[in-house]
Amino acid sequence: MSDSYRGGPFRPLDMGETFYFKQLSNFKACFFKIERACHVLC
Repeated sequence: MSDSYRGGPFRPLDMGETFYFKQLSNFKACFFKIERACHVLC
């Protein structure tokens, strides 16, 4: 456990976590664009 948690609470995100957060922010931006377009169209 301590080996994988060497960096403590301030350890850098690994690739999986970074990718996940990037995807999440992309999804949010896309969702807001779609919502705005729907307000314009509807």
